[in-house]
Amino acid sequence: LRALEAFQEELRTRLLEHTIALDTMHALKKRVRSVQKEKLSLRTDIMRIRAEREQVALKMDAVRIRHETASKESLNRLGLSSTMDDIELAIENGKSAPDLNPKEQKAAELSNLELLISRIASQASAASDGGGNLKQVKDFNAFLERAAAALE
Repeated sequence: LRALEAFQEELRTRLLEHTIALDTMHALKKRVRSVQKEKLSLRTDIMRIRAEREQVALKMDAVRIRHETASKESLNRLGLSSTMDDIELAIENGKSAPDLNPKEQKAAELSNLELLISRIASQASAASDGGGNLKQVKDFNAFLERAAAALE
């Protein structure tokens, strides 16, 4: 009889332990589902925030480009204005300057002539950006020769 009572008590204790473990398992499963839902919600928030951040970055880039363009345009206008002021000042100085004597007049004309000669020489010579007139004529002549050879 005692053994039966001891077995009954042991069985009751183990059954209670299993019941407690089962309740704990259900509570933990519920918490896991809750945490997974929260994780999914947070992941959605992160994706939304990343998309917003990307849109803000695109807007910042557009504003930065507009600012750089406006700055370049402003600097260009400032340089142009400064150049115009310099030209006006040079014109005023030229008008108010005394007339040159014949010797100074001749020297000024020679310096202008030297500038003109150097400009024409650079356009005609092979040292210019386009290669000069001679190079352009040679290139055109070579093109005509190739065209004639192709037609034959």
